[in-house]
Amino acid sequence: MKKTHLSLLLAGIAMFTGHHYYKATSTTAPTLTIQDQSGSGEVIYWGIIGLGNTDSANWYYLDHTTQSVTITTKGQQLGSIFTALTATTTINLPKLSSARVYFAVGQPLTSTPFASAADIVLPNFIGADPNSGIIYDKFEFTYNDSMGFVNTTLVDYFAIPMGVTLTGNQKGIQNLGRFTSPRDTILGQMAASSAQYAALVVTSTAYAKTKYIRGVSPIAPSANYVAKGAGLKFDADEYYGFYIDSIWSAYSKPGRTWDINLQAAYGVSATGRVIGKDFVFADTAGKTYTITKPSGFDLLGCTGVFVPVTYGAGVYPQIDGIIKRDVAAMNRSVAQAVSQDKCGQVFYTQAPYNEYAKVVHANSYDGLNYAFPYDDVCDGSSGMGDTEPVNITATLLPW
Repeated sequence: MKKTHLSLLLAGIAMFTGHHYYKATSTTAPTLTIQDQSGSGEVIYWGIIGLGNTDSANWYYLDHTTQSVTITTKGQQLGSIFTALTATTTINLPKLSSARVYFAVGQPLTSTPFASAADIVLPNFIGADPNSGIIYDKFEFTYNDSMGFVNTTLVDYFAIPMGVTLTGNQKGIQNLGRFTSPRDTILGQMAASSAQYAALVVTSTAYAKTKYIRGVSPIAPSANYVAKGAGLKFDADEYYGFYIDSIWSAYSKPGRTWDINLQAAYGVSATGRVIGKDFVFADTAGKTYTITKPSGFDLLGCTGVFVPVTYGAGVYPQIDGIIKRDVAAMNRSVAQAVSQDKCGQVFYTQAPYNEYAKVVHANSYDGLNYAFPYDDVCDGSSGMGDTEPVNITATLLPW
């Protein structure tokens, strides 16, 4: 099992969840409704844990008896936050930050005893963690007096298909993360991918109605490969190395450029070409932005050379972030397109590409979901927000 520290969690949420903020102006707390339509044949256990709104150094959980948030304590285990889910459960949405609503099939999740309220153990989906053989999943939210977000991020893994509906006085009804295919169909497609991706589908005989535990995104296994850790691994350099080389070679040729139009938002355009090992973009205001040739792990995780800078005058950091996000969308295998309109291309057609993300999008309502860290580029991710939220309904969808 892994210890999840505050700084790492917040960094992960900021980079990987694709969160969507909304101002909570209503004086009445919204409700949270959870519906089990999975047909799993198993008892579903659920629990909520998150950081305190006014105490961001410590973890709190929803006490199902009192329906209030309570600080975790030294010696407590993760299983203590879980209770069995009825067909439909409705509660007031608790005020928490970076909160996770966990669902576990057949049994609650577990952990070693927490060292303190600030140092707790959350489940790990790879390695020797005892939870790795349990079907579990989550969605995330923040709710407080001034802002909030909700998302069904799939950048780590896919295990339980769920959809979230936000009902609010501002925008009415909005849907997030819906799937158009049953769970086993989606996981079966992942298992039929190329060898490295198929190896990330975890199976077991522990459940009567399915052989699948989860399909894992290659990001964490790729980091595990680099770290030579135990459990699932993915050699991102072997899978993506040739593709990265080919893109860097293509954009080093005379006359070949990658143009990004930022006129509407920033009044400039940027043009990039590869010089040596660097992809160098210059905007029409005379500023330059550099992306060093990435590793396969950089590409998968949209990390390393793709992390935007946080310094610089004016809009430099924002433009740097947009350029890096656009190039990191090589996950979709459209960087080789001669057309400057990369968003107008058909995604996931020329290998190698993020095969996990392809399956997620192919089985999502309107093709929208959040399957890799920069999936909101080209509006690939679903998102929602409301200034006056009334209800969030999470539905566990059919298997």
